Amino acid sequence: GRHTGDRRRLVVAGIAALAPRKYKAEVTLTPVVSNKSGSALGGIAALAGATLNTGYQLTPARMVELLKSRTVLAGVGKSRVSPSGQETIIDRFLGKHYDNNDDEEIQNHLTKIIEVGTNKETGTITLIVQHKDSGLARIIASRVVDSASQIFVRTSKAQAQQLRMAQDGRVQLAKSDLAAAEERLREFRFANRSISPFSVASLDQTRLSSDVTLAEQVYTQAITDQQ
Repeated sequence: GRHTGDRRRLVVAGIAALAPRKYKAEVTLTPVVSNKSGSALGGIAALAGATLNTGYQLTPARMVELLKSRTVLAGVGKSRVSPSGQETIIDRFLGKHYDNNDDEEIQNHLTKIIEVGTNKETGTITLIVQHKDSGLARIIASRVVDSASQIFVRTSKAQAQQLRMAQDGRVQLAKSDLAAAEERLREFRFANRSISPFSVASLDQTRLSSDVTLAEQVYTQAITDQQ
């Protein structure tokens, strides 16, 4: 019995020795709040140097989706390990040259070593990459964040530009409506120089004055939103 136990311990020790050691690269992203809108822009935006107050808002849930997306992971997998070499990340990961150029397949490969989690209380995102090649783990973690950052910034800027164009149009429309309301009131007063209290003309003047006041408020709000 004693000899059997020793053999078992030796077998377990042998298996442990053969198991490849995995290294972990971990990145933590902390959400940043926009002072203007109060919406979370996300740590990715901060890492990319984004100070965007409008457009696409990167919530923690969207950050997780973006970090694990096919666009990000396939792009990282196809990128070269070093600028001067030909070997790609997926080549190094597989230990051989990869020829398929299949984005879904690359995503599936890298998903196996990537874990993305979120802290519901703080909104903090944690990206963990585990691989036997510590250098590769660090490169993948860094490039996943960089790629997601660039995608977010491009998306946010494009949507912010569209929003600004819509706001410019809104300001012009509000300005035109205000001018029309003021002109209607001016024409009415010119045609009705003497108005009796509580008459139909008096009610019409009150209505036209209210239209001008409302148009002024809409124009002022449009200007404020534009700025």
